[in-house]
Amino acid sequence: MGLQEDLERYGWLRWLGREFVRANPLYVLSAAFIAYGVLELHARIDPQIGQAPGIVLALGVLHIYEWALLGAAAVVLRSRRGMLAGRDCHGLALVAALFLAGSFLALDDLISLWPHRGVALTSGALALAWVKLELYGRLPGLRLLPLVRYTALLLLTAHALASLLGAATVEWQWEAATAQQLAWLAGWLSCVALLALLAHARPPTQELLEFDPDRGERPDLLAMPIAGAWLVGVCAAGGILRLLAADWIFDRPFDAARLLPALTILAGVILLRRWQLERPWTRFALGCAAFPALAVHWAWHARSPWAESYTIYPGLETTVQFTFAAALVYLLLAWITGKRAYLLGLSGPLGAPVWALLERLRETLPHYRALLSSLLGFATLIAAIFVSLYRDRLLRGLEPPPPPPAPPAPEGRPLGPAADAPAPAPQSLAESGGFEADVSISMRKLEHE
Repeated sequence: MGLQEDLERYGWLRWLGREFVRANPLYVLSAAFIAYGVLELHARIDPQIGQAPGIVLALGVLHIYEWALLGAAAVVLRSRRGMLAGRDCHGLALVAALFLAGSFLALDDLISLWPHRGVALTSGALALAWVKLELYGRLPGLRLLPLVRYTALLLLTAHALASLLGAATVEWQWEAATAQQLAWLAGWLSCVALLALLAHARPPTQELLEFDPDRGERPDLLAMPIAGAWLVGVCAAGGILRLLAADWIFDRPFDAARLLPALTILAGVILLRRWQLERPWTRFALGCAAFPALAVHWAWHARSPWAESYTIYPGLETTVQFTFAAALVYLLLAWITGKRAYLLGLSGPLGAPVWALLERLRETLPHYRALLSSLLGFATLIAAIFVSLYRDRLLRGLEPPPPPPAPPAPEGRPLGPAADAPAPAPQSLAESGGFEADVSISMRKLEHE
């Protein structure tokens, strides 16, 4: 039924009441109250000064609320065994994922105050997260496959390195710039697991996609991969927030360019999902495909690592990390989808460093333009020789594909050009010899009698 039919049948008040009961926004409202209380508790806390009791209290409230959410999910889903989960459980699943990832933000504040206990605190928090994920995975109707749970745990673990490396700069006098770049490298590398997870995704079965005529809504959407998508998506987004928060907590400089590898992986996830859903190419899809290559050229032009003096290892520099991330995404897209067109995107991460190096040498090499033109001339000559040597093979490869085979013709009808030929015109009885044949047959019958 449409919205207009529902309004005519139930009226405004009854329709609003039915939508409220179906969606049940009380889970989201409850989470908003808890989040506001924790934020108010953190409003007067400066982790660089140190108010450990308040941070411990906020962390305790978050974990207690997480266990309460787990209990609520167990009660609701077990009471509906064999029935439809309904839209009211969607808010519950989303809130549970948000608080599972958000509790680590308070943990980072505590590690900044107790750096010598950072490994123990992080290990305990990850163990609790593993237990919660396993319990959620055992609930009926909630489809959290082992691969989804392990991916979420990998994201939480990799992004936890940001606070641990920050604590190492305080405890063991590590260099802050190196610790920061290592944390961001581990963070975006863990997000590559989203592409691998999406490559193993399967479309929902027809039973899940069919509408229930009695309820007027899709049956048990929590049994579809949407719950796992919320979980890993929230863990990835929360991990990026943890990296930014760790930079602020440990007083490290902010650089927006560090977000480019994560945005590149997001573009790869969008392209891979559109390919799975067989969506047509649009301007948005073309923009996602071209973004990594174009952004790499911009990064090397704006802040070329060739022209910088390093205080860290050159391989950890932000532009180098982004170049590696863009190349990795293009290779994975070409491998998963089987489309070699994605390999054209490698021109960005492979060509940008060379172009930046040539721009730097432009000021130091004599006769730069003449040298570059000569090199291009020799490269073009090699390409011409290659085309001449493989001329026949290239021409065969450029031939149009053969036409598809003709469908089988119905019985009694010939195949090929004869099928399209016009039928012969009917002849008269005299022209066809039919009259003489009939007379001869009649005479033979009379003789026999």
